[in-house]
Amino acid sequence: MDKIDNEENKDIIIDLLEDENYEINQEGDPFDFEWEELDEEGWAALGVEEEIEYERIGGNKDLPAFIQESFKNDMIDYNSPISIFTFIFDEKFFDMLADSTNNNFQKYISQESKYISKRIKQWEECNTYKIKKYIAILLLMGIVRLPDMKGHWKKNVFYQTFIPKIMGNNEFELIHRFFHLPEENNPRNKLNLISLTLEYLQNKWNNLYKPLQSLTLDETIIPFKGRTYLKQYEPKKPYKWGIKAFALAEAISGYMLKFKIYEGKNTIKAKDAVINLLQDFRNKNHLVYFDSYYSSTSLLIKLAKKNIWGTCTIIENRKGLPRHEYISNKNMNDGDTQEFHYNKQLLNLRWKDKKVVNIITTVHSNLSTKIKTKYDTKLKPIAIQEYNSNYHGVDKNNQYCQYYSFDHRVNKWSFSVFIRLLEISIVNSYIVYMKTNKNPISHKDFRLSLISELLEIAKYNKKPKKKYNIVHEIEKMKERRNCKYCNKNGIRTSVSFYCKTCFLICKVVIPLCNGICFLGYHK
Repeated sequence: MDKIDNEENKDIIIDLLEDENYEINQEGDPFDFEWEELDEEGWAALGVEEEIEYERIGGNKDLPAFIQESFKNDMIDYNSPISIFTFIFDEKFFDMLADSTNNNFQKYISQESKYISKRIKQWEECNTYKIKKYIAILLLMGIVRLPDMKGHWKKNVFYQTFIPKIMGNNEFELIHRFFHLPEENNPRNKLNLISLTLEYLQNKWNNLYKPLQSLTLDETIIPFKGRTYLKQYEPKKPYKWGIKAFALAEAISGYMLKFKIYEGKNTIKAKDAVINLLQDFRNKNHLVYFDSYYSSTSLLIKLAKKNIWGTCTIIENRKGLPRHEYISNKNMNDGDTQEFHYNKQLLNLRWKDKKVVNIITTVHSNLSTKIKTKYDTKLKPIAIQEYNSNYHGVDKNNQYCQYYSFDHRVNKWSFSVFIRLLEISIVNSYIVYMKTNKNPISHKDFRLSLISELLEIAKYNKKPKKKYNIVHEIEKMKERRNCKYCNKNGIRTSVSFYCKTCFLICKVVIPLCNGICFLGYHK
């Protein structure tokens, strides 16, 4: 409970305590009063924005109907993985990556104090097809994993991979060193290195697919241990150190819809992050599920006014809950429930399984369903059952991203964010492919198909090899030898002529007959 420093508010509390109608709880908390009997001044003194009166209820919730939008696009071949992926990573975006990489290189060499090594002097201008080959190699490194990137170009038999045939080590390391994302010309924006890329890809995600009714909102961590003010420590996450982000995904499939980087403690509140992520889903009757990190009674009421219906767990000491009517956790038996309702809109439900679960919802009623356990059957509230089924949408997307992700250490935080956005784009493409095809394939096969298609596209832009107009000259030699061309045809002919040009280039004497054999050999 918030401390009350205002003397006037203290007097209000003292007056309330002197009244016989107000009871102090067993633990002696002077701020835990009978719920319905506090007046406006008493609520203001307790730091609660508005008085919420709860009552016990039963029955079903009647919500407006949800209409699923069609997402089929005639420009996309849904039987082709590359067609779906290149709707997100289109030619325009590849051009943006190539231009920003070239600009980053020019910016580097323009600094006179920089030492330019022999490798940097070998730089060739980057184009769309080189970027495609580079991204294909990054994806292949996630499938064929080695301790370090240079290991893919080692001649050791235990390290041999297909990557050296795609691109040389020097060329790859040059592109990897100067790879740069399109940058926003706004020095006040701390995320100017990735804001344009994030906005561009998010628009593509939302145009590629329209989600079902149930959505999940959660935070995620992009692994990164380098130096950046964005780095956060989350001890309960699989990756403890990294860049924190708020994410919105479809609950069932895990399709990512929105992604917002967390910039720090004083930049955005969790409540505002929820409203920001759900801004494009107003008045569509979506159901959203999130955890106690974001939850509050006022947030669910605000979302309900915009026809977004929420279900979330909540900590019992949050403002706006009827805590004075809660049965203590010790006195609740397994399967016991408590239900409170506000204005026929907001349900607060407590249920004890191994521990007490406390949720608030604008979606579900207090009805229960039978579930089978290891030894018997028991009643479980539908609200909690639905929450458990729909809460892991963001986790599903993260799980797919980690299977074959590029896991080599990098120094730039923006590159780590780009890798995550690339992985999300691939996972989203895979989800759409599985939803629109009757013949399912594995996630790995989808990636391999994508890599091979990217390399096939890049193959068409190979620079043609220079053709030299070499004039072969015949010259007489002192000794006689067997004609090499006749010898191939099973004829033994002794000649005293050889090709002078081949001798100068190959340092080998090639005896040939003067005439048909000389011309036939050089064809």
